[in-house]
Amino acid sequence: DNFNVDHVWDVITEASSAGTDSVQSAVSYALPANVENLTLTGVLNLDGTGNDQDNILTGNAADNRLFSGLGRDTLSGGAGDDVYSIVTLQTSSTFDDSYLGLDDAVIEAADGGTDTLIAYAYSAVIPVNIERFILKPFESPLNYANNDVTRYITGNASDNYIDVSDTLSSDIGFTNTVRVDGGIGADTMIGGDGKTIYVVDNPGDVVIELGLFLDGHASSDDDRVESYIDYALGSFITELTLLGNAVSGTGNGRDNLIRGNASANTLMGAGGNDEIYGDAGADTLLGGSGNDALFGGNDSDSLSGSEGNDVLDGGAGADILAGGIGNDSYYVDNLADQIVENGGEGYDTIASSISYSITDQSAVEALTLSESGGSFRSATGNTLDNVITGNSSDNALDGGLGDDVLYGGFGGSDDYSGFGRNSGHDIIVDDTSNDPRLTEYDFVSFSPTEDIRIDDLQFSRVGEDLMISISATSSIQVKYFFQAPGFEIARFGMYYQGQYYGYGASDIKALVNGINSAPAQNRFLEAQIFEVGRPVNYQLAPNAFVDAQTPDPDALTYSATLSDGSALPSWLVFDEATRTFSGAATADYTDATFEIRVLATDAQGLSASSTFSVRVDPRSVRGTEGNDILNGESASTEYLYGLGGHDVLNGGAGQNILNGGTGDDIYIIDNDTSFANDDPGEGYDEIRSSVSYETGSYTEKLVLTGTAAINGTAAGSVPLFLRNDAHRTEQPGRTQRRVRKISRPGRERVLLRARLRIADQAVDPEVRDVDRELVVATLESVCDVDAERWPPQSRELLAVERHGRELTDIAEIENDATAASGCCERSCVSRGSGEVANAGLALRGPVG
Repeated sequence: DNFNVDHVWDVITEASSAGTDSVQSAVSYALPANVENLTLTGVLNLDGTGNDQDNILTGNAADNRLFSGLGRDTLSGGAGDDVYSIVTLQTSSTFDDSYLGLDDAVIEAADGGTDTLIAYAYSAVIPVNIERFILKPFESPLNYANNDVTRYITGNASDNYIDVSDTLSSDIGFTNTVRVDGGIGADTMIGGDGKTIYVVDNPGDVVIELGLFLDGHASSDDDRVESYIDYALGSFITELTLLGNAVSGTGNGRDNLIRGNASANTLMGAGGNDEIYGDAGADTLLGGSGNDALFGGNDSDSLSGSEGNDVLDGGAGADILAGGIGNDSYYVDNLADQIVENGGEGYDTIASSISYSITDQSAVEALTLSESGGSFRSATGNTLDNVITGNSSDNALDGGLGDDVLYGGFGGSDDYSGFGRNSGHDIIVDDTSNDPRLTEYDFVSFSPTEDIRIDDLQFSRVGEDLMISISATSSIQVKYFFQAPGFEIARFGMYYQGQYYGYGASDIKALVNGINSAPAQNRFLEAQIFEVGRPVNYQLAPNAFVDAQTPDPDALTYSATLSDGSALPSWLVFDEATRTFSGAATADYTDATFEIRVLATDAQGLSASSTFSVRVDPRSVRGTEGNDILNGESASTEYLYGLGGHDVLNGGAGQNILNGGTGDDIYIIDNDTSFANDDPGEGYDEIRSSVSYETGSYTEKLVLTGTAAINGTAAGSVPLFLRNDAHRTEQPGRTQRRVRKISRPGRERVLLRARLRIADQAVDPEVRDVDRELVVATLESVCDVDAERWPPQSRELLAVERHGRELTDIAEIENDATAASGCCERSCVSRGSGEVANAGLALRGPVG
């Protein structure tokens, strides 16, 4: 449908999806719903406004204002000075990267007047033939939650007028940047609060930074001009970066950050405290007034600080550095660097990464060796009162003439030199931490051309400092020289008639302190027990010996030998610096004892000594409080300690001492040089021995194993068991039994000899042979066993055992499981009984 409107009260109603509809209007008009196109007619200056559809808005020959709606609109103003106002689809308060430019199209003829585009957009490229562009904020502030965002506004070939000053209200946190590039024309770019970057490429470009206050927030003061031409910053701009072939850049009265390019730049800071970087090329950097920091690039640069306390670092290349008035700091990395400093212009310092001398710098007061660079470096002063500072490497420091202070730095071995009869009153601070060390050794050297002897010097002590008087006009104050436990200046050297004479720190201290006193033992050296194979770590107390010299005791040195003066065993090492014995005793020193002599010597050679004894015990294996299995690990003597729990201790091939500790323990003995050591009340313990063995009083059970003919001797009430075919067991003071096995096909023949005691009456039965299977004979009256459990042929013997005092015969009992289990159970064996087992049979008898 086509509609003609000529009155502001005309009403158009159109259904949705009813085709593409157009309005011809002679008055300002806003499209109603569902109508797509609007054409302004007549000669009046009219406004046209779109809706949610994708509209085509067309102006007349007058000056129109066309407002896009929410669709993707096409706006064409025609002749006249038209104003286009468009909004992108950006409607959220959180930025969406999918909206990178304008969603609407603006069509403007080349001769269509001076036209203005007002855009509510993230970024925009100004359409052709649009001369003026105004960036507006969104109604809802943009929230760039994840990172800072740069918005790009790019002009066209015309002389653009670009205004981005009204954007701050849509920037939450003021962290986002608007970058304005007007294009090749002579553009006018206007910014406000917030960070704005202006690209300048035409001498006719004008940058206006309003620097206003908006919503109570002041200008951020970090706006930047990126210029392809020589440029001088205007007011409110703080940063300047040269691009392309630009050569010169000039700051303003603010604190500027100016960066050059690959050209040979001339960069000037003017007023303010500026930072200026030259980059590549042979640059000239001028700081101007203020405290400026000037940094050259990779070429030979010229840096001038002018006024203020400036920092000048030429970088690589042979640079010329001139600080001017103020307390300036110079950084030097090339011997060809030149320092230009006039007297009376302040207190100036050079920091050098190379060996450096300021003898030709008559106006520089301080020289510092930086940590970067080679391992050894030297620093030499001039005729002024210098402060020379070393670093953590080895340094050679010479203050030259004047009253100098030399700091050696922490670490490294330093050489302080150049002291003579007219070198001034100097101070050496050998350790800036005031914490003397004994690992590096420093030297004080007197001039080799002045024939200074030690007799020419006067030494004295002031507090912890050493004072050396050379002449009325020269002296050295060595700070902290007498500070305990010692100071790291180790030697003083001087030359007389070409001959070098060296004196140790102890010599100088002796000259100051007088007669030396010998060290003395201060603490008793305790006897030590080492163990075979176990690491030794025995350290003498730091005050085991003390130097009696006062008020400045010497640092002591230590040595150790055997008491007869011979060397320590090869496995034992003594560290003199830490006073520590270390190593591990070898097996051939098992059970050895010897004495060690420790010698403490002072700096003058006087000494004191003391000895302590050492015993080497066998190797030990220790268990835990749980149930452990411990095995000996060598053929040498070992101790095995089970500690708590039910343990199994197997000594192995060596000479072993087994101690199970608490719990029910088992000891395995397989040679006659090992024995089990048990204590009372520590559980039910069992010894299993494959060699002849005699128990102690607190072992509950002895078992003889293996196949050899061996003896077993049990003390007190220890039960005896036979587990092989040829054993001899004895229980002194108790029932004596001798068992001998005689082989016979299909049977066993055992000769039983017994001397038995029933209650308190001894009975010596007749010795007889039993040519049949020997089963069990029970003679222990205290074994309370139900007689019904025994086979019939043994009941008579049991009755005699319990009730009678005479024994007239030895009962013969069949070898069956019932008999074997009768009173052989461990629970039936009461204290005071002994047991011998052979081939599953048991013989029990009372204690004699």
